Amino acid sequence: MRQPDTEISPYMEATKALCKDMVKVFKKANSDNIEFASLAFQVKSLNKSKEALFGEGSTESSFNCCLVAVDPWRGHVSVISKLMIPFW
Repeated sequence: MRQPDTEISPYMEATKALCKDMVKVFKKANSDNIEFASLAFQVKSLNKSKEALFGEGSTESSFNCCLVAVDPWRGHVSVISKLMIPFW
């Protein structure tokens, strides 16, 4: 069942928190430019193969997603993955 949401603020707050956790920025001391410290990658397959990223038997879908953000300053890696699971 699908119900329309009338409030967008919880989604905006969750998105903002996710971005703050995944992406690190800094301001250079000699300028006002803001630059990204994080490197972001979308992982589509393993070892340049056609092997399914989410394992054997997983549904090939454009909604499947794996994002990796690397903060080289802190040595921190964040991973978000979403496997689309059909329910009908």
